Amino acid sequence: VVNMDETNFYFDCPSTKTFDEKGAKDIAVTTSGSNARCTVILAVTLSGKKLDPFVIFKAKPGGRVEKEFREGYPEGIHFVVQEKAWNDEEKMCEWIDMVWKPYAARNNAKKILMMDTVSTHECRNITAKIEQSCNTIIAWIPGGYTWKL
Repeated sequence: VVNMDETNFYFDCPSTKTFDEKGAKDIAVTTSGSNARCTVILAVTLSGKKLDPFVIFKAKPGGRVEKEFREGYPEGIHFVVQEKAWNDEEKMCEWIDMVWKPYAARNNAKKILMMDTVSTHECRNITAKIEQSCNTIIAWIPGGYTWKL
């Protein structure tokens, strides 16, 4: 049983807590003001094993950023690009090929993949690819509940 979800990761993450002298009227928080982000797809098994992270950066497919990923990036993390850093149908197919298929191919046991009901996940091409070629049953959960499971 594997629980999978995606989340935005903002590069500028100012803390929600600050420290200063008691009674200080102003507390300075340093931030770049950037809203740049990437999308990260994470999955964890019932036993707590984490599957390889899948990171989607904002960049032009086939461009400089995508070419850089082929050299010097850590193994066990998959880096891809999409023009808006979104997980679309194409990126979801890449996640299946790079992360899910290799995991699902281990021992011939049927796998259960828990996903929320986001349109990208529910796309007919995606569900067919997971169920038919990966020996997997999809367990749909309502959006916003992935973290509770």
